[in-house]
Amino acid sequence: MSKLPKFDIPGHAHFVTTNINRFMPLFVVHDFCRILLANVEFYRRKHDFKLLGYVIILDHFHAVIYPQHDVPIRKILQDIKRYAAKQILERLREHPAT
Repeated sequence: MSKLPKFDIPGHAHFVTTNINRFMPLFVVHDFCRILLANVEFYRRKHDFKLLGYVIILDHFHAVIYPQHDVPIRKILQDIKRYAAKQILERLREHPAT
């Protein structure tokens, strides 16, 4: 099965999906959902995009993002994922039973 091409078309909304490594169901922990959403909100303001909708599922996240400027969608996702992952890993190190 071939992969779908990735599109980054300025002036259009983008449906994005990101998965947790090894499909671990991390988002059963509400703190991890809050970390993800805090990062989405931070970068929504920083990169000035519209968040048209989202859903958090046990091991992944879907969103519809509409960039307002020339910030590539890959940069938006890269920032959200990088810092959310860093904060979740820190939380797991502090509280491994979570």
